[in-house]
Amino acid sequence: MKVRSCLTVALLLTATNLPAADEAPTTPRAKNGLEGIWSVTSMQDNGQMLPASRVSLLRFVFSKERLTIRRLDEVIAETSYQADPAQEPAAIDLIYGDQPTSGIFRIDGDQLTICLGRSVNERPKRFASDADSASRVLIILQRGDLTPEGRPLFVIRADGTGLARLARLPKDMMTGSPDWSPDGTHIACDAWRLIHKETYVAAHILVIRADGTDVRDLGLGAMPSWSPDSRRIVFCRYRPNRGVWIMDADGSHRTLIDSAGWGCDWSPTGSEIVYSAYRPFPNLIVRDVDSGEQRALFEKKKYRMIYYNMSWSADAKFIAFKGVRSDGTEEIAVVSALGERHGFWVVLGKPRGGQPQVGWGAQVAGRKKQAGDESASSFPRILSLAHMVAWDGTAKSILVSMRTKTDQASQLYVVDPKGEQPPLRVPGQPADRKNFGMAWSPDAKRIVFASQMMKPKPKPAGKSGGQRRR
Repeated sequence: MKVRSCLTVALLLTATNLPAADEAPTTPRAKNGLEGIWSVTSMQDNGQMLPASRVSLLRFVFSKERLTIRRLDEVIAETSYQADPAQEPAAIDLIYGDQPTSGIFRIDGDQLTICLGRSVNERPKRFASDADSASRVLIILQRGDLTPEGRPLFVIRADGTGLARLARLPKDMMTGSPDWSPDGTHIACDAWRLIHKETYVAAHILVIRADGTDVRDLGLGAMPSWSPDSRRIVFCRYRPNRGVWIMDADGSHRTLIDSAGWGCDWSPTGSEIVYSAYRPFPNLIVRDVDSGEQRALFEKKKYRMIYYNMSWSADAKFIAFKGVRSDGTEEIAVVSALGERHGFWVVLGKPRGGQPQVGWGAQVAGRKKQAGDESASSFPRILSLAHMVAWDGTAKSILVSMRTKTDQASQLYVVDPKGEQPPLRVPGQPADRKNFGMAWSPDAKRIVFASQMMKPKPKPAGKSGGQRRR
């Protein structure tokens, strides 16, 4: 009687019932060609193709004598194996539990094909998957980890030293809008998974210890901001019930604050929050979350759009934000928390042409340009200006993310809050990655930021005019 291989059963159960997947470890490529990490691209059983959305999460990690089968980071099977490439076709024998599994394999460049037998005492003779032959399971794998890379969080000291990933999150996880708790112990951010075809609309709020441990999922939400006592979090939610919300730091007691509001930041000194809303034009709203009292900061329409991820000054007297003028000029500006008439100035501007137009040397709270002010024309042309700003806990620096003509990708820059000095690029950050979504530590000595690998640019066409193969 034919006995079905235990390893075959494990593989089939795995391929049809997959939970969430985490980041796979990397294994160096070895001389024998089989060792290393392989990603499953397809799997057939008895001639039937199994769903690609499920089997594509499987990873085969071969060491010298053992095979570990993972759902990315979750081990679902481990077995010893013996390979004999001298046979034709090359043979592979696996032991799962007490049951041996016989199979064959071949390597063609970076593609590995494995065929497993129908029973423990039958070795397939050809690479196929049939209902009436010894060849039952056919697996096609690609060398390497094919999991899409997301956008991890990094931490760096303000002086540019000590760059490191914050936490070991799933490789495909997209993170953004981090905020450091005032007590310095935790970092909150929003996150979603590429492997599940999610977008930012499905974002959850994560809370991570500042040392990168103890990752907690608080549920649906985005753009979190801590209360001064680190006991509550204000955040936004896309759906259901879009708007500005508040909850306890453990994710409980969620309450909708304003269904028309978006983007939010908690004052560092009290119970007020700020967010953007259309009332009856793009505006900034300051609201006391305890009393419900609120005020709009602009009396007349000044911007056609005011972005989310604004930031309070350390003394809670001013708010930095990004706005877009009617002519398309993008600005990083500062407004008094009491309203525009109590103080307003532009820190940095990017007109449509990209050349800095405002900032150092511009009018600052009514101050006219003075002799000796550095010319904005000496600063490289700005190609893009990200939406998020972050004011440090000493009120001495504002972080922005922008890409200038001299940058490979968007980089973090320190901007003078008064707009009197040119921006300074934060040293030590990855120059070849898009760095944005940032926050200061409470003591202004460290920065947490999201960083995304840049997509490779297509190679120029060859002399024949055709596109080169990658």
